[in-house]
Amino acid sequence: METLQITQLSRTELESIIQNNVTSAVSKVLGSIPQNDDLLSFKDAAKFLNLAAPTLYRHTSKGTIPFLKRGKKILFSREKLIKWMHGE
Repeated sequence: METLQITQLSRTELESIIQNNVTSAVSKVLGSIPQNDDLLSFKDAAKFLNLAAPTLYRHTSKGTIPFLKRGKKILFSREKLIKWMHGE
């Protein structure tokens, strides 16, 4: 890990550095979350993939299928499922 020593930064400079880092981090996070139109529930994903619920659960627990977890809900990106089906 790189050590950065900060000395004699003005309040404006420090605020600018923090703002740039926060903006960058938020952009990365938001870019990785699909839009709600693209999200499928567990039940809908199983239907979309023509898989039994236990089979889909096994894939999620082993991490062999892309999914998101929001609280206790498991959600799937339709686009990522299509890529997963094609082996991408």
